[in-house]
Amino acid sequence: MLSGHVSAAEAGARAYANAPVGMNVLQTLYFQSETGSGSLRLRSRAGVLRYYHYFELLGQGALIGGFLPYAGVNLSAPALGIHKRAIGISDPTLVIGMDFFGAPALTRKQFKNYKQDTILGGSLQITAPLGRYDSRSSLNVGGNRWIFKPELAISQAVGNWTVETFGHYHFFTSNKAYLSNLTREQQGRWGMDTHISYTIMPGMWLSADYLRKWGGETRINGIPQRNKVRDTSIGFTANMAFSPAYSLQLTYRNDITTRSVNESRSFILKGQYLW
Repeated sequence: MLSGHVSAAEAGARAYANAPVGMNVLQTLYFQSETGSGSLRLRSRAGVLRYYHYFELLGQGALIGGFLPYAGVNLSAPALGIHKRAIGISDPTLVIGMDFFGAPALTRKQFKNYKQDTILGGSLQITAPLGRYDSRSSLNVGGNRWIFKPELAISQAVGNWTVETFGHYHFFTSNKAYLSNLTREQQGRWGMDTHISYTIMPGMWLSADYLRKWGGETRINGIPQRNKVRDTSIGFTANMAFSPAYSLQLTYRNDITTRSVNESRSFILKGQYLW
């Protein structure tokens, strides 16, 4: 199935950094990607609203929040006379996260003296099938299925450098209304992200990003589609804080090796407000 699902679910560099208890984070994102091979092209764009709240759980920092995308996706194959478009609210996602070690729950006053060493953390993302979905079309902004993504992470700070590795797994439920009366299933998909970032000055840092994913073959009415993923992407993230409350972040991703049908390139522009 072709879909306009947004990569807003990626944790990204410094996702597991500690934050003071009671802090709220509001983010607005613009996401754009282009996927394709040969004359077949899929272009996705989305605006995403994300919110997180930090709190204390078992003496460590934790968060709860979620995000809601509004997406548009265009499929074109001029040689075949194919031009399709889908637009609307995509599937919302709930996020629950916690740092298990190295990120004690601190007040804003206490947090001023906090210095990161080693952080172990984890999260669970739950995506609900509430986005716009047309069972008559293979092109949609909603997936008509639940997605569960557990993730474990380790983050190590050494001076101005921070090295992070995230391991995660996507579990997909079945879409039983694929092209009206077909059942589309997808095997679980594994992933690993690594980020190496350097702080230039407080609030300003750069990250080199490496991402791998594998698995996720689909079946339609039990017939394997032979589309197992084994992709590797690289990219970068640049973050600039204009004040303690406002920051802007740019992320770029590009496939360097892929066994998928399509290669992709994407970028995300993110504005953030803290209070």
